[in-house]
Amino acid sequence: MLKKNFKNYIEEAVRDKYQKMDKSQSNVITLREKINNFDRFLDVYIKDETYGNYIEKFYLELEKMVCDEEKMSFKQGVIIDEFLKILASSRNIRLDSTNNLENLRTLNIITNDEMLEDIKLYFNDKTSLEKYLENKGRIDLIPIVDSCYISSNINNLDYININMYWDYISNLFIAYLELANKLKDNIMQQYILLNLNIREYIHNIIENYENKINFKYIPSSVVKLTSYDFLDEFDDENGITLPFTKVNDSGKYKKIKLIGYAGVGKTTTLEYIEYQDALNYDKTNIIPVIISLITVNEITSIEALICRKLNIDEENEEVIKYLIRKNKINLYLDGINEINILDGNKRKEFLNLLEDFINKKENKDLKVIVTDRDNDKVSVLNSSNTFLIQGMNDSDINEFIEGNSMPDKVLKIKEEINKNEEILDAITHPIMLKNIITIIECENKLPQNIEDLVSVYLDSIIKRELEEKKDEYANYINDFLKYLVKNIVTTKDVLANPPISHFEIIPIFYEIADSKKIEDFDASRFLDLLIKMGILKEVEFQKYAFSDERFFQKYYNDIIEEID
Repeated sequence: MLKKNFKNYIEEAVRDKYQKMDKSQSNVITLREKINNFDRFLDVYIKDETYGNYIEKFYLELEKMVCDEEKMSFKQGVIIDEFLKILASSRNIRLDSTNNLENLRTLNIITNDEMLEDIKLYFNDKTSLEKYLENKGRIDLIPIVDSCYISSNINNLDYININMYWDYISNLFIAYLELANKLKDNIMQQYILLNLNIREYIHNIIENYENKINFKYIPSSVVKLTSYDFLDEFDDENGITLPFTKVNDSGKYKKIKLIGYAGVGKTTTLEYIEYQDALNYDKTNIIPVIISLITVNEITSIEALICRKLNIDEENEEVIKYLIRKNKINLYLDGINEINILDGNKRKEFLNLLEDFINKKENKDLKVIVTDRDNDKVSVLNSSNTFLIQGMNDSDINEFIEGNSMPDKVLKIKEEINKNEEILDAITHPIMLKNIITIIECENKLPQNIEDLVSVYLDSIIKRELEEKKDEYANYINDFLKYLVKNIVTTKDVLANPPISHFEIIPIFYEIADSKKIEDFDASRFLDLLIKMGILKEVEFQKYAFSDERFFQKYYNDIIEEID
């Protein structure tokens, strides 16, 4: 609600006084955090039926005080009475007095009757009041008491000299910041309720997972490790193969590192755990957050990454800190090896930042799972509980085929797989096996060359979309994706699979649609189709990447061949 320059104005007005006040408090809560909390206060209570009109008028008057200093009017801006009423209401306290000082005592801001009477005696002598409160060790009370004094004597303070004005206004702002700070937990709860659409976020996780075409998750089997090279002695669980879901559900581990080779099922495991968290949200109120680390291309705070995932303004990192402090987030960090920071030193800096975040004392109860290709020392959680994902055994493969195939195709799929020894070596990875199942369902056979699997798979799902769903947009998929990859390679100067935002991808689709003279083309619907087919995936709020690096590579190879 507060404009950035307004926040800066408040900070400038109160900084010097806060430095004096905060000497004994060690700045546990930073000044900027208090200002942001005050901002959330305005946002919450302007929507309140009881106090909304007052807050709106107050805010407008406050802006006048800031922008129109020559008038130096206090007639509306310093009325602190309503703030005390809001504070009382949130604590279920009734204020019977019209005297603000009495109300401060009722709210336990002034802590005893003796102090109240003493303050009353010095009320008309501001210098004496300040000295008195300093002697009492309550220098933090000066701005609040002073602002109540101004409020009580407002008719005598229409126009004052500039020095007095700045003194009063700085105390006024401090009073508002401190009173709002006493409400911070209540404000945060209401702010989250009003501004974070968690229900929709949870619903989308469930819906997206359940809408996956012909997909049944088979729990990945893992082995617990104790060393970087995987060869040291095992503890009571080491060497025992068990489903990772059992490890996760045990509640034994708060920090877990999950490692395994490409395609072995790290991402699908996290997505399944996220889905289970979402199903249990009504019982736990814990928000699952998967961060695809491929989206990280610069050093940034982990709180900021969570903000992006939840579609929260990054200035509101305190919201994330609050949720973590209240144990309301499970954090899943996918792909340490995929961090998109090319500079080696900066990459290490980010990893150190990530490690520090995980190990923060205040984050000790935060559940964190990170995935990586291996247990490289240039990583995080190297000394934590590390589990290696195993390839699927014969039993897992049979269960996967039966759970992820059309019933009338199960025997044919098993037959085709068993006659190809090269395929048998590849299907220990669930992603590859799922692709093979889809190819056999569509084509009734496998390609002779395993290197052709990706191309045949993509052609198969496009063909199925055309035949079964009759979606004419499927005709354009290959051409559009080649054009997209060409655009990525030429404009972003990368040969990998970078995330691309909604605001970038939509114009690219419209551009090629125009070149092909496709009438009434809907780029958003086309993007949705690619996501539903599993070719692209959302890796961050409104940022997309190919769901498999091999898909990107396939289309990259196509454009290279065309150029050659």
